Amino acid sequence: MSDQKDSKENAFFSKSTLQDGGSYRGLNLERSDFSKVSVKNVDFTQCTLLFANFTESDLLKAKFDAVQSRKANFSQATLTEFTARFGDFESCTFQGASLPKAVLEKASFFDADLRNANLQEVNFSGADLRQADLRGADLRKANLNGADLAGANLEGALFEDVRAKRARLTDAIGLDEDQKERLFAAGAYEGLPPSISKIAIWSQNVGTSLQRKSADFQSWL
Repeated sequence: MSDQKDSKENAFFSKSTLQDGGSYRGLNLERSDFSKVSVKNVDFTQCTLLFANFTESDLLKAKFDAVQSRKANFSQATLTEFTARFGDFESCTFQGASLPKAVLEKASFFDADLRNANLQEVNFSGADLRQADLRGADLRKANLNGADLAGANLEGALFEDVRAKRARLTDAIGLDEDQKERLFAAGAYEGLPPSISKIAIWSQNVGTSLQRKSADFQSWL
């Protein structure tokens, strides 16, 4: 029954259904076509938006918190004051999109295409940007505190006045020496994620402790 309900939700929902201020929380909108729509204050919280098409859409103050949007297309979209805390945008396309002042805390943009996107003053704190393509992206005044950019392509990206405390840049490519220095000065680092690093340190400490106890035991024998 749930599968039938989900398919009906998807079948009878189209771009003409969207209205300013509309709430569509929790709906299955997989593969829906919302290209070139222009609406404001819509709420897609916890929606399933896999493979959805938002190309050239204009969404003002839209909420996408905790959505499942893998491989959705937001190319050339205008997403002013966009909110997507904990959203899953893995392998999505945001090429040429405009997301000024978006709130994307702890969202996943793993392997996402963000080439030439306007990301000025975006809050990426705690976000997963591993292997993301950020070539030519404008990240001026963005908040990258705690973000993971391991393996990301940052060639030609703009980083003036960013916050980058605990941002991970391991194996990131495309940064010049000046950009690296500024990001490291802002608190960025290269290495393992903090949680893994803590586990490694704990394991090393436990191993050392066991070795000492073993040596003490051998000497006692």
